[in-house]
Amino acid sequence: MKLYQITITFPGADPYSAGLLREVLTGMGVSLGNIVETMDIRSSGITVYFRLKQARDRIRKRILSLGLLNARVRTSGVDEKNWVKKCALYNKPFTLNGDIRVIPAKPGARFKAACPGERTIRLFINNVFGSGRHFTTCRLALFLKTKKGDYASVMDVGSGTGLLCLVAGIYGAREVWAIDIDKEAVKTALANFRLNKRSGFSSIAGDFYKFKKKKKFDMVIANLFTRDLVALRDKLIGHVNGGKYLAVSGISRGNYKYFRENFDSPELKCLRVEKDKEWCAVLYRRKA
Repeated sequence: MKLYQITITFPGADPYSAGLLREVLTGMGVSLGNIVETMDIRSSGITVYFRLKQARDRIRKRILSLGLLNARVRTSGVDEKNWVKKCALYNKPFTLNGDIRVIPAKPGARFKAACPGERTIRLFINNVFGSGRHFTTCRLALFLKTKKGDYASVMDVGSGTGLLCLVAGIYGAREVWAIDIDKEAVKTALANFRLNKRSGFSSIAGDFYKFKKKKKFDMVIANLFTRDLVALRDKLIGHVNGGKYLAVSGISRGNYKYFRENFDSPELKCLRVEKDKEWCAVLYRRKA
């Protein structure tokens, strides 16, 4: 069977435009399961898949009517078998942090219940961010490992699938809050908590900019765009217990200097920085 696709690309590694367009597309009625985001040093973008050519053309007209600056819009067809084969890589089990086995699951899959103390995470992804393969997620998982035993409570802002919450649980966290503005992500995280038998884990739908609760945690993690991290700095710090940890990721290499100049605070001590060719992650301790 043939699928039909629209690809919208923006110059440079620009997660903001792609992220905003993703929200616009879902507002147009496009399912999250049909949207794939891509990014490298040269460009960033979104590909949307359709089974009907008429549906693709209708959404294409609406996208063009937005008048997106510097955006390139292309349409094409693709063989469904090739598309499934390309996506299969992301459904293979893998090892995270060298000691946790992650087993991605298709919707409707069933597993034997997880055993207490088992270092295996069974993960429904459902096209929600947080598969565990991206550098930004992997480095937050690494920070959780390096500080295991030194936190009992964790808040994950922009939690996606809830994978990092489950990692924190394996490393000893007993109380975990997962917060995401995407309702589909919240449902997926809750399903993953149930699948992995994690009691004391909560998944909350909401905009962290409007988050009112005052509770503090031993570890706060946030995988967000640079501009959101900077804007939310004081709020994030305010949820960290004195002497405990704040781990942030989602910072592009091009924004790293700007991030440090605008995020670093007298209340924070930088403990560790992780970088690859495109992304950065930083671990802080809040001063007691």
